[in-house]
Amino acid sequence: TLGPILVHWGIDLWAPSAKLVENAHLLSQDARFSRFTLATPQEFFDALGPAPRTDVLSGEVPLAWPHVVDGILHLWQLAVPATTTLKTAETFATINYALGYADYPQAEFEGLWKRLIESMDHNHDGQGGEIGDRRKQEYSEAAIIDGGEILRRMLRNIAERVRIPVAKSFPIVVFNGLGWQRDDVVRAHVTLFGDVIPSSIADYKKTLRLVDETGKSVPFHVAYTSENISRAIEVWFVAQGVPALGYKTYLLTAEPAESLPPTSTVELDRDKDQQDPRRPLGADVIENTFYRVTIDKATGRVTVFDKQLGREACKDLEIAAREERGTNNVQRELETGRTIPRVVTETSLEENNPVRTVFRVSGWIADIPVVQRLILYQGVKRLDIENSLDWKEQRLVSIEQLFPLEQPNAAFSYGVPFGANDRHNLLPGSGPRAEDEIQKSMWEQYRTIQHWVFAGTPEWGITLAADHQLVRLEDGLIRGSMIRGQRYTSVKIVRGDETTSIHFPAPGHYVFRFSFSSGPGDWRVGHAYRAGLAFNNPLIPVSVLDEISTKALPPTHSFVRVAGDNLVISALKKAEQSGSLILRLYDIAGTSAETSVIFNNAKQTFRETDLLEEDVAGSHEQQVLHVGPYEIKTVRLGSSGPPSRP
Repeated sequence: TLGPILVHWGIDLWAPSAKLVENAHLLSQDARFSRFTLATPQEFFDALGPAPRTDVLSGEVPLAWPHVVDGILHLWQLAVPATTTLKTAETFATINYALGYADYPQAEFEGLWKRLIESMDHNHDGQGGEIGDRRKQEYSEAAIIDGGEILRRMLRNIAERVRIPVAKSFPIVVFNGLGWQRDDVVRAHVTLFGDVIPSSIADYKKTLRLVDETGKSVPFHVAYTSENISRAIEVWFVAQGVPALGYKTYLLTAEPAESLPPTSTVELDRDKDQQDPRRPLGADVIENTFYRVTIDKATGRVTVFDKQLGREACKDLEIAAREERGTNNVQRELETGRTIPRVVTETSLEENNPVRTVFRVSGWIADIPVVQRLILYQGVKRLDIENSLDWKEQRLVSIEQLFPLEQPNAAFSYGVPFGANDRHNLLPGSGPRAEDEIQKSMWEQYRTIQHWVFAGTPEWGITLAADHQLVRLEDGLIRGSMIRGQRYTSVKIVRGDETTSIHFPAPGHYVFRFSFSSGPGDWRVGHAYRAGLAFNNPLIPVSVLDEISTKALPPTHSFVRVAGDNLVISALKKAEQSGSLILRLYDIAGTSAETSVIFNNAKQTFRETDLLEEDVAGSHEQQVLHVGPYEIKTVRLGSSGPPSRP
């Protein structure tokens, strides 16, 4: 060749022996036309520099073992919530530190991130014993629980400093952990209590009204109340215009609330039985401002009509199962060719209030009980789908949520770390080869996505957000993988005279969530990535309990802002080796952008660094950041301490 070739030396769960250096030298002596050198990647690229021609390869190498995601659910289903919890906690801990509200819990984050990484190590299936799998699960749960506690501390530090613009009210400060302004649904738990004694809240028991800081009424719904001396309520509402990486305050007052219409109009098929019970089953229909959703009573299939587009955006959406002969999570799929449909036993309207409509479809797949909830909202264009099931041990089926496409020429794009990819953008020459990898025909369809997948054309399309990672993309169909039964794992277990294996997934109750939306334009125009990130980073409400401390913050505020619709902030953290702050962002849509960095309403000076937070050669203090197409940028705010404040 005209230049050096990078050869990966090693394999998983294997460490080279001390003879590696000696063997590389002997190999160079035996090879007539080649010389072998042990090098770091940096040394390889340095040696490659003078080469007269370099071939450039690009594209994704999809996972050759996709069923670790839907087969080892007790471990992998925790990956998304654990990661988003830690990331959000890190963001608001950094804001607290910069504002002087709290010390930065660097040691806590260090331990939690390392444990979360270890929880994703692939040495499972019982190779480390049941205790090894249990430890990995506990590490992910620790990221959610301990990271969640850090997050709650940091959000309370901010919420208790927010000015209360309406006297005699119970404030709810709603936090947005993403880098753009959002409208989204909020579920808040609020405790109502009196100033002198907790029970002196008679007015709040008579009537409630939710308002923003200007006194404007906000539609809300009290899901339930519980009381002893004080009273607790769970309230749902849609927060509008919550600032980027900031918050907006809402207030519960003891004032008469307006009578508001429900979210949807509802037509139940069973109501027709009063006129004619001797008829075939028809359909239930729920309709809000954006969608008309039709549920077939016999099959449970769902059709979604988009009023803005004036057409069906998805037809015959359903849950189904593919029967298999039984392998494990790192082998080829062996299907029997039979599909097991869901049998519907009941459809019912659970909620229809001024905030949301919840419709329930109950049924069975084989002997597995499955409940699907379809949820529409007031003022938010999306249909949420919540599927829950009670899994029984060793059922050799793969249960999926199917989304048939109305566009025969629909193209697929989906989220990947630090960007997006197209379905056909695969690394040339890549693909499964070993016996313990999935067959190539399946490999070409499965994708482990980051939060979202889009299907459509430049004219219009649909976006699916998901709280889990595995989808299968076929012409005309998206299969949202949920759970897959395995007959055995790759680990052989011997107990006395008996040779056995492990049956995954473990029996239990599992919940899988999707969010469907549609609209004109492709994924860039519709900001499909925002739908996915928002679905897994919900707005966070915090009740304000303290009326005594200094209230230095305004009722609505953004802590960090950057310009550019296609820029995504991926990290805000304290620097590892100094007191300055690290901000990382990237362009997701392939467009250049220029942006300043606003922290707490002050324009910041910053210096570019690499991913290791080391200054880039030739970098200098600047106030405008240039971001190229698909580029990742990391900057250090301030030279040694927290950034400047206005």
